[in-house]
Amino acid sequence: MHIKEINPCFISSYPPKECGIATFTHNLFTSYHNLYAAAGKVVAVNGYLLQADYPPEVDFSFDKNKLSAYSAAAGHINASDLQVVNLQHEFGLFGGPEGRHIVRLLEKLKKPVVTTIHTVLQQPSLGYYTSLLEVVQHSRRVVVMSNKAVEILREVYYVPPEKIVMLPHGVPDLPFVETAYFKKELGLSGRFVLLSFGLLSPGKGLEQVLEAMPEIVRDHPDVLYIILGKTHPEVAKIHGERYRESLQKLVRENKLENNVLFVDRFVTYEELYNYISASDVYVTPYLSQEQITSGTLAYAVALGKVVVSTPYHYAKEVLAENRGHLVPFNNPKALAETLNGILSHQEDMQ
Repeated sequence: MHIKEINPCFISSYPPKECGIATFTHNLFTSYHNLYAAAGKVVAVNGYLLQADYPPEVDFSFDKNKLSAYSAAAGHINASDLQVVNLQHEFGLFGGPEGRHIVRLLEKLKKPVVTTIHTVLQQPSLGYYTSLLEVVQHSRRVVVMSNKAVEILREVYYVPPEKIVMLPHGVPDLPFVETAYFKKELGLSGRFVLLSFGLLSPGKGLEQVLEAMPEIVRDHPDVLYIILGKTHPEVAKIHGERYRESLQKLVRENKLENNVLFVDRFVTYEELYNYISASDVYVTPYLSQEQITSGTLAYAVALGKVVVSTPYHYAKEVLAENRGHLVPFNNPKALAETLNGILSHQEDMQ
């Protein structure tokens, strides 16, 4: 099938901004650049970075909190030779109540827009409902990464089915390498490694695993739980390191100092690959059912890892048909039982 080459514009956060959507867009841009000569450009939304901080593909950046900057961004795109706009939408990326400032940019754009939606709330407040609906109305197509998101867009937001495209979350083409190799590289030989990754915030539910750990350690003292990632910048801005400190307090109270490792930084893609490859079980104990996509869960499944997760929307879909283990929300006992069961039958993981 012949695919017409176009010159796209990607509107998103972008490295060196440290967030999942910045990484997602960088991977998307790089993949497109590797396929086509017309690599397009990035228009980066930020709150503190200067234009000089960005790589060459970013030819315009604007302040997320200044409404007038959204009009300026639209003017820049309209005056360019860019043919189509791909907006990466997440409420927290943009300024205004429920991220409504982005609507100003969309209203002024004269180029067709395809929006990739990273959060689709099934039970939104009126503000979030209206905000997302306006974005959808200004988009020629919307892209989501799960069938559940398609269902919610159709049944809650009444988006016509012909306007929705479902594309599963992409993963890099990664080689399978023995876990033992990466454990040795990271100094983890002899440990059974559990891993959770992401920008830390209370919704991650990591305390649930820490509360399950004493029961796991009692039966399997060689287990090591790695919490990989720095505190989410927006959380840190308001609450500092309060959430991480609460997790560290749990570690001390449960005498888990030898069984929990915090890696407090935003890791590169290569480091993330190494840590996932070194892990035996990937754990996503999120507290909200509303999570509609998870790049790290997609990575872990692609690398053939055993996954234990709470039943948020994306996990239920990706881990269906016995592709992983689902445990109830807010249930450390069920987590402990499931993880102990896996640890007791390690031969089944091969």
